[in-house]
Amino acid sequence: MEQPRYTLPTLASQLKSQARSEDPTTETKSTISKTTTGKTQRTKMPTVRDVDFEETQLIPRGVEIHRRNVQVTVLTGAHAYFGSESPSNPAQSREFYLSVVQKVLVGRAERDIDDSIFLSMDANFVKSVQRAYRRMGEARVSESQFKVFAFRHLFIGQDVALMDETERQLCAAGLVEISLKPQESDDLQMWHAPPLLPSNQPPSKFFGFDIYSDCQFWLSDKILNADYRSYAREFVHCRSWRTFCPYFSIEFKATTDDRRVVRNQVAAAGLISLFNRYRLKVDAYLQPAPDQLNLVRHYGLTMEKELWAVWLFEPKTANGAWAGCTIRVLGTGTCLDEGGVVKLLQWINEIHRWGLCEYALGCEEDIKQILSRGSTNFRMSAMGS
Repeated sequence: MEQPRYTLPTLASQLKSQARSEDPTTETKSTISKTTTGKTQRTKMPTVRDVDFEETQLIPRGVEIHRRNVQVTVLTGAHAYFGSESPSNPAQSREFYLSVVQKVLVGRAERDIDDSIFLSMDANFVKSVQRAYRRMGEARVSESQFKVFAFRHLFIGQDVALMDETERQLCAAGLVEISLKPQESDDLQMWHAPPLLPSNQPPSKFFGFDIYSDCQFWLSDKILNADYRSYAREFVHCRSWRTFCPYFSIEFKATTDDRRVVRNQVAAAGLISLFNRYRLKVDAYLQPAPDQLNLVRHYGLTMEKELWAVWLFEPKTANGAWAGCTIRVLGTGTCLDEGGVVKLLQWINEIHRWGLCEYALGCEEDIKQILSRGSTNFRMSAMGS
């Protein structure tokens, strides 16, 4: 079964020129300061390419990266990790996931479901992906070419520019090279940088999270009731296409020469995304209980040429306060063999299922919890629909 040839919004305009660095997060940044003699000098800002990025920027923020995972998930894959069923007919996996999401919505307000982000597990499609990665590797194509292929065949979905703005729908949007730089606003909810922990030595250089994720999947505010959808921006940070709460970050590299860089990329993108999801939970419950943090997670995927790895981000707390996060490898593989492609497709489908089900509904509940104690005078019956 051939997959839809869908290119994420404004892909051509957002992919950087080959004359520039392939990786927008590694562009040299600097600040201007004055010396004691009155002369100005430029101080290079830290980037994910720095050999000490983890030690100077991540560890001071309480980040622990576990690069090896001996748990059963490495051996058995996504379905074992999520405790989920697998499609009995791989060629009908999209129909399978549609039925799964429909079951989760039983008893809730009726809404359409976007199943276009789910991938077919059809044998012909699996073989085509394996063949494509073999050929791209042999041809030594650029990072941009790997991205274009992945955006057309692996990270797919409906074009958010063509979405019906009024229709209520359970859906997510894939955003390409989105800026994750912290933002401040008097009218809208801020996007915050993860704090430096007071118990750690502060870094010598300031890192402003002025980074661009290669691709992230964000929830669309179309999942919310239209009666209070416009108020959501006051309580949760929204980006382009009225999206909020990213749950999945993807980072690419065309070589496997320096895995430290792509690991730093996904760590920085996942960290700031997880922290802002955590803030929404705290805004909803002030001091959330440990079980209320179970759905405060973020997933990452690094694709270095044909090699892939799935990452899990979970918050750490101390005395009821944010204390950083742990980052763990859940699974690894290669797209040069069909078995590795199948495992990759399973992880992508299962992360999207989790994103549209537990994660999306949890974010919706948190927003309703905040609204219920505000001054907007919403009826709880309306907010429950």
